[in-house]
Amino acid sequence: MVVDEALCIGCRSCLIACPFGIPAIHHDRGVMVKCNLCGGDPECVQECPRQALSFLEADEASHNKLRMAADRLMHVVERSR
Repeated sequence: MVVDEALCIGCRSCLIACPFGIPAIHHDRGVMVKCNLCGGDPECVQECPRQALSFLEADEASHNKLRMAADRLMHVVERSR
């Protein structure tokens, strides 16, 4: 997503629509800003003291979620036997 600051009126519609709450209004410029992932090496991931954040490519993240769901399903099936 690219923000055209010349067109943004700071209405916050994007913030309301985003399920992750990522857009924010820049306090000085009055336009929407978003995370740019720090050029592929997010500072928030580096600074998290408990390593609760991670930065993964979309394919890897999807694969991990599918594996976790499959593991949970197998656990339920095994318990029901």
